[in-house]
Amino acid sequence: MDYRSQGDTRLTINGSRHYKTPYGSLPSVTTILSETSGSKAALERWAKKNPGGREAAAARGTKVHSLMEDYLLGIDKNPEIEDPEIALFWKGLPENLSKLENILWAENPANVDDYAWCKGSDGISRVWHPGFHEGQNYGWAGAPDIVAEYKGKIVLGDLKTSNGPYYSQWPGSDTPKNEYGKRRAGL
Repeated sequence: MDYRSQGDTRLTINGSRHYKTPYGSLPSVTTILSETSGSKAALERWAKKNPGGREAAAARGTKVHSLMEDYLLGIDKNPEIEDPEIALFWKGLPENLSKLENILWAENPANVDDYAWCKGSDGISRVWHPGFHEGQNYGWAGAPDIVAEYKGKIVLGDLKTSNGPYYSQWPGSDTPKNEYGKRRAGL
């Protein structure tokens, strides 16, 4: 089976991100999560109150992800960061990234020779699962940020550059109501 995509790997179908795979075009994990998580009304209200906020967040995320990729691949372990906002997001990240071993993926396959089949002709790499069950296709595809070994186990990491905190555990019954919304996130 030929795993390489001809043309763009990432495409938009009915306004949602999909990836070409040997099993056809499959929805991205982000698309599936956004379509199953309810209304985007809160995000839209935030965007109206913060013109240019989405674009600024996207640019910040792109820069931090690039720093992360170069760090994990050993290209630049000590980057000079002039932007104070980016420096705040980078602070403490290298010490956590250095806990990872056997880097398999940092935005793209770390060993391109062995995993070239993950990369499309547009340079975008993706992973997928066909998800067939009783004649139905429940497949998904995505472009992970990190796949590496941590404490002897293979882990998949998703780097976030949110202005709000991320917590390692879902909020429990002892979480105060005014904190609950802030803690609905993963680390």
